Amino acid sequence: MIFFLISQSYMTVGSILSCEVVAGEFRDCTGVVYTVMWTIGYVYVGVLTLCIRKWRYLYLAATLPGAITLIYIWLLPESPHWMASHRDIKGLQKYVDTATIFNSKQVNLNDCVVTEEVQKRPEWEIRRTVLDLFRWKRLLFMISINGFIVLVMNFYYFALSFDSVYLSEDKLTGYLLMGLVELPAGIIAVPVMHRFGRRSISVVCLATQGLILLTAVVFDGMQINHIDLILIGKTMNSIAFVAHPLLVTEMIPTTLRTVAYSFVNIPESIGILTSPLLKYADLEGGKIPCLILGCLSLVAALLAVVLPETKGHPMPEDIEDMQLGPFLEFFKRRSQRNHT
Repeated sequence: MIFFLISQSYMTVGSILSCEVVAGEFRDCTGVVYTVMWTIGYVYVGVLTLCIRKWRYLYLAATLPGAITLIYIWLLPESPHWMASHRDIKGLQKYVDTATIFNSKQVNLNDCVVTEEVQKRPEWEIRRTVLDLFRWKRLLFMISINGFIVLVMNFYYFALSFDSVYLSEDKLTGYLLMGLVELPAGIIAVPVMHRFGRRSISVVCLATQGLILLTAVVFDGMQINHIDLILIGKTMNSIAFVAHPLLVTEMIPTTLRTVAYSFVNIPESIGILTSPLLKYADLEGGKIPCLILGCLSLVAALLAVVLPETKGHPMPEDIEDMQLGPFLEFFKRRSQRNHT
């Protein structure tokens, strides 16, 4: 239980920090780094099973690389967005000085001055708490939608990963294939995200991964390679794992980003924990699990349509700065017309 809680905490904070410490035009690349390192870890665990038979030594070898992260205490900077929202001027100055030396560029501080409206915001307005999540309907709406999407993505990912040992006569081959397919997916995601928005990619990938599995059910027994369909579905899922976390990070305001993202990741844990149970629904040669995953993915794709597009927009500093998305914007305009 302790490992479960800690792992979810550092994944949430790490994902947010990696987006906040880089410039907007480089955020697309953070997903590739995560995908490459995740794939290395995925394959590393598979190789360990060939070399180590005793489970205690296997667990030790699998967790030892985590000790390297201790140096992050001295290497990683604090988020400039967090420091700005908490008025940490000294920390921001140190961050700018370090960035100037590291990048060999001079920063024009006049371009970094916040607007007069932000400067006049009272301190209490900047200091948000977890209770603010329940006071703002727009924030609750975004958390609920993204929470369901994250649940489906993880449910899909781990259900296919657990089933990967049955893709080939050699269990390790199936496992490695399912992991290695994520590498090209992460690389493909970079040019795609430069060209298209995060929401558009999330919608297309979620819909495609769902249709792929439904196709496997409809054309079962025909001349269609079931393994190819599964791998294509996993590829789409991996691209969604690059685009959607970035979408969530960029739409949530800085003052509540960590807290709100943590609530979004609660359903993620549910998806991971329940995915092994899907095999018990397999009563028709794998059709029912595919139907469940396919239908859930299509529902998640439809829900993703109502989210705001964040590509090309600054990250919101507070709740009032949040984009509403097409769904909430429609009701806002409708309400304004009714009042006039």
